[in-house]
Amino acid sequence: MSGIERRQFLRGLAGTVAVAVAGGRLLEAGPAWASAGSRSQSVHEAVVRDAAMLWTRPPTGWWNAPFVGDGVVVAQVYTADHGTNLTFAVSPAGTSWETPTSRFTLPLAGTVTEVRWELNPWDAELTGVVTTTRGSLLLTATVPRGSGVLLVSVQGRAGEQRTSPLSGGSDGFGWHDRRDGSQRWIVVGQPGHSPRRMLAADLNKIRADHRRWWHDYYAGSFVSVPDKTLQRFHWLQVYAAASIARSDPAGGLDTPATLAATNHLELHPASNAAAEGGWPQSFEHLLSAMPGAGLKSGDTENPIMAWNLPEIWASYRYSLDDRVLRDVLQPMLRSAVGHYANSLVDGEGGRLHLPSTYAPGFGDVEDCTYDLSLLRWAATRLVESARPGTAGYGELHRWRSLLQRLVPYHTDDSGVLIGAGVRLPFSQPNPSHLLWMHPLGEKSWRRAADRQLMRRSLEHWSSMPTAWNGRSYLSAAAMAVTTDAPEEALGWLRQVTDGGAHADSRMLPIGLYREGRGLQTGGSFEAAQVMLRMLVSGDEIVEVFGGLPKSWHDVSVSGLRAPGAFVLDASRSAGRTDWVRVHSDSKVDRSLLLRHGIAGPVEVRDEAGRRVATDLVGPGVLRLRPRAGATLEVHRVGSDGSTDVRNVTALSAGRRWGYTATSAEDTEFTS
Repeated sequence: MSGIERRQFLRGLAGTVAVAVAGGRLLEAGPAWASAGSRSQSVHEAVVRDAAMLWTRPPTGWWNAPFVGDGVVVAQVYTADHGTNLTFAVSPAGTSWETPTSRFTLPLAGTVTEVRWELNPWDAELTGVVTTTRGSLLLTATVPRGSGVLLVSVQGRAGEQRTSPLSGGSDGFGWHDRRDGSQRWIVVGQPGHSPRRMLAADLNKIRADHRRWWHDYYAGSFVSVPDKTLQRFHWLQVYAAASIARSDPAGGLDTPATLAATNHLELHPASNAAAEGGWPQSFEHLLSAMPGAGLKSGDTENPIMAWNLPEIWASYRYSLDDRVLRDVLQPMLRSAVGHYANSLVDGEGGRLHLPSTYAPGFGDVEDCTYDLSLLRWAATRLVESARPGTAGYGELHRWRSLLQRLVPYHTDDSGVLIGAGVRLPFSQPNPSHLLWMHPLGEKSWRRAADRQLMRRSLEHWSSMPTAWNGRSYLSAAAMAVTTDAPEEALGWLRQVTDGGAHADSRMLPIGLYREGRGLQTGGSFEAAQVMLRMLVSGDEIVEVFGGLPKSWHDVSVSGLRAPGAFVLDASRSAGRTDWVRVHSDSKVDRSLLLRHGIAGPVEVRDEAGRRVATDLVGPGVLRLRPRAGATLEVHRVGSDGSTDVRNVTALSAGRRWGYTATSAEDTEFTS
């Protein structure tokens, strides 16, 4: 299929549906929500539409059903009762899908024999047809952005023309409907979101506003890689991040860093928390996790990780929003580090040690590497962020002294130990003793003194994979990127996305990660982050395309955030980086150390095409000084090629997500 034909085909999927009616005859029919008019397709629209999930088998539960949401409510649609009903499962965003808050059942006249559905992330809508032994039903479902309600359109054909009332519902969720000829509109929601009022409103305007929001959302960034399975997976995670992740502080502990890295800080709970007055800053309810508690209190979580402070810090570094630092991060860091500091004990040579604490997955150890690395990370962030006039500035000397005296990690020929004298003796799915490498990034592969320790530690842990789960492979992939092993990283990542990592922990057909019998969206977003790290990585020195597999000769990205409030665009073709564009999103002038990856002499120009003087601080590393709000472009001397984003050539057709004949079976689940 040619490029033009393929674009026309994808666009046509949104405009027509092939409806299989009783007797096998195909009827071309426009769905209830077909876009009005035709328009040329942008490259953003092309890649997002290409990520559409398809269903040719009836979904039977949360593990294989399409999902729509707006960050307030999430809904899924699947068949139930041996195909005699359609189920609409609705829950507040951030709650369990396995036991939805409310289920509504739409009885069918016949039994489902086939479905042909498409979840189109570009418009955030599910459209398609349900074929039964009595006829067929055109179906469209979405959660209009900002509404907090599920909006469904059904239109019966042949024996399915007379649809029955819905049954079910609980926990305050109810439904209302109206009929427009043969078309029936159904709204499901809670009274606080006015479902009845939506039915009385202009549904065409509601749908148009909804689509406009999603189109603007996707325009914030761009990623195209030759591995189309992973490219589609990336865009589905961008879709999922805005659909199922809550942006309010109460539900933001596991909010994906994907939102920050792909230039959507406006949806991140840290920014919203700062705007609304900060997150709760007390850790009193977590004191059982602090030093000295150990196994007597069970496997309780360290407060720094319980509040996901490393991820919030990463989002702050992407934005440099002083409100996030002042009102969210610093108070929480001071509280956690202060409590740790009161538990440290003096040792030989004036070193500060931790008493026995719990090493996740192992047991109680002294100088637990897990806790030491979190304490060192948090104290370093306090020192790094201290500013005259801030609440923590008066404690700066205290935190510096703590860092100088804190005992180093205990090591041997296997790398970093679990704690004092305790070497990892068996396979461990959670490499908590390697937290300093990932995600904290304390050591750097660019420093020769760190390389041997990093590689030794990773190799020892990864040499014992028998107890691993899917997230173990994702941790290994992230650390492989960090240690300049992109082929290894890709292999581990594909173990998860291809479904071969572990029978009980892998990616579902709908592009979300399950662990055991439950959904863990954090694993899905972690997989997306691995690929983003392949594209843009680093902190002190930001590197473009530093973690690419050798087979990825062509890559095109834009709108990817880097520490320091910089937004990067870049292009690679025929195995060579062509150009890198850097935009400063900071309110003040800041410099950036950039490892650009362009072979040969380069030049830097501003938005007007004028040459800009820069400093070469190392092989392939420039110090750029864009003014606040300005953009600089680095390209090969004499280059005059295009700097537009593009959908790069595929290595192969790749996997399409959804529940089709090629999807993995999930027979161990029941509705």
